[in-house]
Amino acid sequence: MNRHVARLAIGALALGVGCAGNPELQNLGTSILTSAGLSSSQAQALFAAGEQSAKAADGLTAEEEYFLGRSVSASLLAKYPPNRDRRLNDYVSRIGSVLAAASDRPETFAGYRFQVLDSSEVNAFAAPGGFIFVTRGLLELVADEDELAAVLAHEVAHVVAEDGVKAVSSANMSQALSILGKQALNDTIASRGGVSGQALGALTETFSSSVDDVVQTLVVNGYSRSQEYDADRYAALLLARAGYNPASLTTVLEKLEQAARGGGGMFDTHPAPQDRLATLGSLEVRPPAPHRTQRFARATAKL
Repeated sequence: MNRHVARLAIGALALGVGCAGNPELQNLGTSILTSAGLSSSQAQALFAAGEQSAKAADGLTAEEEYFLGRSVSASLLAKYPPNRDRRLNDYVSRIGSVLAAASDRPETFAGYRFQVLDSSEVNAFAAPGGFIFVTRGLLELVADEDELAAVLAHEVAHVVAEDGVKAVSSANMSQALSILGKQALNDTIASRGGVSGQALGALTETFSSSVDDVVQTLVVNGYSRSQEYDADRYAALLLARAGYNPASLTTVLEKLEQAARGGGGMFDTHPAPQDRLATLGSLEVRPPAPHRTQRFARATAKL
């Protein structure tokens, strides 16, 4: 291996990351690299790889987050069948949409999506991009619209904080960057441009693993304790913004504490309800609205 060329390739890749999005700097860099012995096509290939690395390091775009969330949702729906009660789903979507609109992230790439899962398990999930799921078992646990809003507000909080995206392991991100870097180096030394079929396959496999990372977090491991506590605090704020009773979150957690004795579902993936209650502290109490209680009863009549 020509060490001089290899060093040039590594330096060019780093330069490509630094010059990403700046055509003038890229032209200057290309000129420097060609005068040092690289062909124009080799230099451009390295800058392209550098741009890809810079983009990956910056995280996912809103569109990429949406497609990741859609793939995660497909995996969840393979495990938990959707509830077909249209009236119930429409109702949950309306409540969720009100909360999302009051949040600090009122819009996602394709909007928030809410779906009831036909499972007796007490659980709820927030996938990247605004895909939110709540089980029939959890709906049977809550007593009114304010308590349902508390559940949904907590899940919206995870979307606002992009906790689903953060569930993608750093190992997968690092592996993707490594593949891009190694491919750029190999292309330069071998005097050929573009990403090889083998490297493209490796990248596809790596980003497919990102879906598995998120599903594993939602269903098996759960978010971190700090993420859950932050979501609780934000949910209380969001309930107040949307005109709901913030203290309903306390009521839901108290019910979860009673239900936790059976284990399973969200009790395996969330901090203990008593710990969440202690961290949350006292919340503002607002009187229930009779019309909300009535429409909750109508929407959940078939549960």
